[in-house]
This record gives sequence, C-alpha cells and structure tokens, in this order.
Amino acid sequence: MSSPSSNNPSRSTIASAISELLPKDLTISLYHLATTPAKTAPLFTPAPGKKPATTTLESHFIAISHDNILVFAIELLVYTLVATGERIIFVSKADSSGYLPSSAASYVLADSESRVSLVKTVATTAIRTILEGAQAANPHAKVTLSLFARSQTQYLFPNSAANKKKHVLEDRGLIAWWCRVFDPIFQQRSNAGAKAYLLVPGFDRLQTRKLFPPRGLDSESQWVDGHPLVTDPKRDLTVREVIPHFPDDPKARFLDELMQDEEDTGKKKTVARRGKSWGTVPNLESFWEMMSMRQECSLGRCVGFIWVVIEGEPKKAPKLKDTVEPETPVSPQAESPITQMTELAETTQTIEAVLAESQNVPKTETTPTESNPTETTPPTTQEFTKKLTLDTKTSLAPSTDSPILSPKKRFHSDTVSILLSPRKKKLKTLEAELSLKPPLVAAPVVLDEKRYTRTIDSLLNHSDFATVELAKEGSKNWIRGSYAVVKSSNTIIRDGWDWGEVITGTREKAAEEKKATSEPIVLNAGLIRKKEKPAENAPAVNVLGAGMIRKKAKPMEPESEPTPAPVSKEPAVNMLSAGLIRKKPKAEESKPEGEKVEETKAKEK
Repeated sequence: MSSPSSNNPSRSTIASAISELLPKDLTISLYHLATTPAKTAPLFTPAPGKKPATTTLESHFIAISHDNILVFAIELLVYTLVATGERIIFVSKADSSGYLPSSAASYVLADSESRVSLVKTVATTAIRTILEGAQAANPHAKVTLSLFARSQTQYLFPNSAANKKKHVLEDRGLIAWWCRVFDPIFQQRSNAGAKAYLLVPGFDRLQTRKLFPPRGLDSESQWVDGHPLVTDPKRDLTVREVIPHFPDDPKARFLDELMQDEEDTGKKKTVARRGKSWGTVPNLESFWEMMSMRQECSLGRCVGFIWVVIEGEPKKAPKLKDTVEPETPVSPQAESPITQMTELAETTQTIEAVLAESQNVPKTETTPTESNPTETTPPTTQEFTKKLTLDTKTSLAPSTDSPILSPKKRFHSDTVSILLSPRKKKLKTLEAELSLKPPLVAAPVVLDEKRYTRTIDSLLNHSDFATVELAKEGSKNWIRGSYAVVKSSNTIIRDGWDWGEVITGTREKAAEEKKATSEPIVLNAGLIRKKEKPAENAPAVNVLGAGMIRKKAKPMEPESEPTPAPVSKEPAVNMLSAGLIRKKPKAEESKPEGEKVEETKAKEK
C-alpha cells in the first residue's frame, strides 16, 4: 500500500481534530465518506389527519486503518426536521476488527494520568465534530444524540469474530463504554442546559446508575436514569408520535408490530378518533415495561438506550429603533394586497415609472391637471393610491385592449405572481434548496445516496477479516474498489488509489510510558521482605509448614546454659513425642549363631 505524505493541505475537519489528540509516534489513515442531505421517510409517525413532517437525511461513514488494516469504523445518520430545524444524530453502527496492536490501542499522554483509548478518542471526536456542524448550521435548533447499545461479535467487519485478539465487550461493559464516549460531549455543554439519559429495560435505578460514568455525587452534571421522550395529549402527541423510526432499532420494530396488530384486528378505522391511549400501550411507562419482556431485551441479556439532548440557543428579541424616520402617511388600505404591491414597486422602480407603466405611457409623459391644462404637478399619495387601485382592477379584468390583460400573460407579471404565490410553492423551493446543500461537516468525499450505499455494502459483503492476511487483503480491496466511486465524485484529495488521509499525532507521551518498556518492574518498599541471615554456628534447620510443627515438651529441670549440639556426621534424628517413640532392639552381632537360636526358643516358651 502506498504511503503518501502526511502534509496534506486539504485536511478535513475530523482529521484535524483527531490529530490534535494523538501522540507523535502514532500514525493512522482516515477514510471519511458523506452524503448530501436528501429527502427521506418520515422519522416520526404523524398524528391522525396530519401530514408527516418533511425530513432530510445525510450519512457519515468514518473508518481508520493502522498498518494497512482497517481497525475501526463508525456510521452516523443525521436527520433534520425541515419545519423546525431540529436535528437527531443517530449512531447507526460501530465496530472494530481487533487488529490494532496494544502499543497503538492505548497510551498515556504527558498531560494525562490515565490511559487513553484510540478507538474511544476517534468515536468521541467524530460524534462531537458532526454535532458542532449541526449547531453551527442552526444555533437555535435542538440537537439530540441517540444510540442503541447491544453487544454483538461483529457489525461492520465480516468474520472478525474469528479473530481471537478481538475484545468483544459484554452487555453491561458495552453500555458503560458508550456512556463514557458520550460523556465528554455532555460535560462540555452541561452548563448550557444539556442533559444525558440512559435507559436499560428491566433494570432498576441502582443497576442503571452503576453504568454511569464515574463522577462525584455533588456534581451538577449527572446522568439521568430515564428517557427524554414526552407525550402531550393536548397536542395530540401519543406514544406512536414521539418514538423515532431508526434503522435496526428494537423499539421501532416493536412500534411497527403494535401498529400492524391494530390493523389486523380491525381497529384501523378508529385511529382517526382515538383517545389519549393506544391499544395496550396507554403511556410510555407501559411501552418500556413491555420492551423489557421482548427477546432482544431479555433472555439474560441487556440493551441500553442512550440520549444526549442539547437545547438550542434562545432567539433574541429584535431591538426597537429609538428614532423613527418620517414616512408617508399610511392610507386605510395599508393592509390590502394593493398596498403590498405598492411597497414592492417603490423598492424596484420609482412611483412615476409604476404609474406610467399602469397607464401604458412613457415615463416622461405627464398628465395635465383640471385647473391648468398646461401645467403638470405630481399626484398626491391619496390620488396615486386611488389611481393605482383603479388601474389594477382594470388590468385584472378581461379585455383585449392591453397585452397585460390577456389571461395567459397576466399571471406572468412579476408583481402579480409574487402577490398570488401560494405557501406550497415556497415549501417546495425550500426542500429543493436543502437537497442541494453540502453536508454539515466538510468531508473529503461526498457521494449521493446510491453510491454511498454501494460503497458500504462492498465492505459488508465482499471482505473477510478472519485472519491478518485476509484482513489486509480485504482492507486493500475495499479501499481500491471504492476508489472508482470516489474518483467519479470529483472529490479526490490526492493522487493514488489509497484515498485516505494520513494523520500523525501532535501530542507528547508521558515519560513513564517510555521507561516502562526498558526498565524492570520495581516493587514498593512496603512489599519487599528481606531474608534473615542465619546465626553463626547454628545448625541447619528444616522449616516445616505451620500445620506440621509440633512443639517440644520442656524438661523438668532447665539447664543453666544452652550449649550447641555437637556436629556429628550421623544423620539428624527426628524428635518424636513419648507416645510415638518405639525403642529399637539392640544389635547382637557379637553373639554366635547357636546362642541366638537358643535364646529365641526360650522366649517362645
């Protein structure tokens, strides 16, 4: 794989943010794909009798590679409600391949005491950058981060579960890890009213709090055990209208099943006249209680729903002008459409030009007065308004004297078309403008929805990460295969088929981190126990375990001075208690053989 220079002038926003958080001896490659905003299916179910809210969607796929192998990837979906400007950022997928070496997986920076995870750093930075782009586009709109945490062996890297080095977190560990990913974003905006929520169906408050990021009890920026969804019967917002339909989301599937059951039982005709409750789910508490009984949230497993809600900045009231410029007196017809057309005419051309155009005469021609036919005086405001009203009514009436009065041409007039333009036409224009806008965050590669989907599918369906060799080949094939798609988008950031951005860190590592690899581990002084030196002329003693030591009985008359036992070449004798001592018969080697036999017979008698 080629190794292009890291001095890339067209560094993307996410690449610049990540490079400021990595150590200097770490180099990775970043691959960022994005789509332009496009109209998508409604995120929320509309209330009966109402049209669904117009919704746009843009996607972001961020992947990193190390030593020519893709090691981590995350996909973010940004939904925008066009009417209100509210944005919901949903973390769709995230996965690691397990081929990141331990030296690059975590490190200690010079200004930090704890170890930093590379994967966590990339995930938090990607989410924060997209969020900041959404806030910059509309500071007054609410932004919500949403995530569904469920432990799986693999999401984005096929067959990576076969890699024994891949560390797959269990359910509770994964939920706690994602809370730590979201927590820096929440802490940065907690003073501005941001709130963070965690809900684990089937867990009580104590079990859920154990998964929160560590923080003091007196901290004001605490996580909330619950959810931010709110129903409002007054606005006709029930359970079905406040739950979003994210892809591969269990609560959305449960919602669809409830709606399907309602249709199958013949209740569809009563939906338009429904009350505050909805079938078997009268409120959100009942909904979450039923969610805890579903297969995805039970059978010994747990899943977590995480939200971070950031309210928009309040709009400032317009300042009143201290001085008012003198204006022309307003006529009683100021609120009529004719007055609006008059104001438009004053901004585009002079009053004389408008009057001349309505009379179909040249600009320089004047109208004589009744008192003096030879003199010409400009008309007053009331006379002009009255004259313009009569001329407009005449121009709208059917006649063949003037070309403006033609039925085919009269609606092509600029002033009349603006006056009669419907609201729907403005909405269509707004949707068209949104679809042509660039992504919230400038990405090196911007694709349409079809080419974006094709590029992601090639990674999911045409790669293998079971071994190191297969992972290298799969990473190379995906990068080279997507190069054709990237090249067709005219957004190549440099020459060569490896279109990723090379990122080298800018931070210093801690000094202890460098010494740990060369110096041996030193124990604390309190953990070291010195070996006692043996006394001079002391015999060697076999040290037995505590359970095998038996104290020797003290003699009746203690000796005046203990004397060391003489050193003997004979083997040491084990001292036994009196009850266990059995005297050894004396040796009778000096007696002849015949005497020994006679003594034996005498003993037998």
